[in-house]
Amino acid sequence: MPTLGWVVFKAVEDSGSHKRKRRAIFKPEEDDKIIEGVRRFGTDFEQIRLWADFARSAGTLRNRYKRIAKLRGEQLESKDSDSDSEV
Repeated sequence: MPTLGWVVFKAVEDSGSHKRKRRAIFKPEEDDKIIEGVRRFGTDFEQIRLWADFARSAGTLRNRYKRIAKLRGEQLESKDSDSDSEV
């Protein structure tokens, strides 16, 4: 499976005088923690952030989770989706 890390950009001025932001690299272990957190807590990314002791915002974790799911081409399960499937 390919690594899902990010390329890091230095903040530089482009021709339109906009600065590109530096993106943090997520380690594979962090991706695994995010997925495990969603399975445990659903999509409460603030709870996942506190549980996994991430020094990243809840929004960053949410965005990363969405990218992981898209890159893996699958719908990742969460605690929320499990309760919907039971009848």
